[in-house]
Amino acid sequence: MNQYFLYARKSTDVEDKQVLSIEAQLAELRTYAANEHLSIIEEIVEKQSAKSPGRPLFNAMMSKLEKGEGNGIVSWNPDRLARNSVDGGRIIYLLDTGRISTLKFPTFWFESTPQGKFMLNIAFGQSKYYVDSLAENTKRGLRQKVRRGEWDSFVESRSPCQEFSRWRKNYLSPRYWAYCGVEVPHILV
Repeated sequence: MNQYFLYARKSTDVEDKQVLSIEAQLAELRTYAANEHLSIIEEIVEKQSAKSPGRPLFNAMMSKLEKGEGNGIVSWNPDRLARNSVDGGRIIYLLDTGRISTLKFPTFWFESTPQGKFMLNIAFGQSKYYVDSLAENTKRGLRQKVRRGEWDSFVESRSPCQEFSRWRKNYLSPRYWAYCGVEVPHILV
């Protein structure tokens, strides 16, 4: 009988962001596991981005799978497990070696066959592409706000002196303006 880790993740550890994400994932996954008669040996809740390798709870779960302490994972979607090539590759490798026998997702069909692993790899690749594109699009938007003179979007919750110092260092630098591809505003010269 397969023994599953239930893995839920949100992309930030800030408590007021994605407030219902974990709660909703857990509710859906518990219902899914009950309906599918899946044996859950541990629930893992992680509040960290999967953009880069190094999530401690994910790594601990993977180590347990490598030791044979379970042989499957239940998660909402493949993008909850991996948004980087290292973690995605590690999951595929454990499927290849039989350490993971199955993955279950309410939103994604998976079977541990060559075609199933290929489709899973594509899903992981799409997740990585999404994260990389989001970063590029965010930078483009920030550069446009600077071109339009919208400085307020750069203010964070710091003291006015700290904020001015950071702003002066980052946004009055000629290198910054060159990076944005615009001329240094005459008022700053």
